[in-house]
Formats: sequence, C-alpha cells, structure tokens
Amino acid sequence: MKTFVRLIRRYVLAAVGIVLLLLFSGVAVLGWLGWQEGCSLPQREYSSGEIADSMVETAEGLAFGAERTPQEWMNGYEWAMVLDDVGTSAGATACRRS
Repeated sequence: MKTFVRLIRRYVLAAVGIVLLLLFSGVAVLGWLGWQEGCSLPQREYSSGEIADSMVETAEGLAFGAERTPQEWMNGYEWAMVLDDVGTSAGATACRRS
C-alpha cells in the first residue's frame, strides 16, 4: 500500500509541476509579446496638449503651425480630431502615413 501512495503522490506532484511550468511559460510569453509590441509601436514625441497648442486657425479651418510639418506632429498616426471646450468637433486633419 505504501508504494501505491508513493506512486500517486509522485503523479500528483508531477502534474502540479507541469501546471506551474505552463503557467510560468504563458506569463513569460505574454510579457515578451507585450514588450515586443510596445517596441514596434510609434513612440509619442509630443503630448496632445503640445499638438493642440501648435494648431492655428486659417481660412480653410485648423492647420498645424509652421514650426513642424504635420507628419512630424502626427508621427505615424493617421488623423486627429479637434474638439472645442464644449466637446463639439472644431475640425479634423488627415495625415499620410510616412
């Protein structure tokens, strides 16, 4: 009977070990994927406040200021929508992805 208990205990401990190994491996893979994805995304060089402050009112609507090109401001982003203090749309600008 002792050998049977020892055999069962060995299988239970092996199963627990395998579950812990799979759990640790899954967390490690998710962490690595998150890190890789974070490295490949465009980096934010400017805050939304800086971008909003750089926009000027023209006859056609809102446009970016002369200090940087729209592609520099957007840095890989496709578009931006400008809202006034009430929350209504004050304009939108589309930028090509470079």
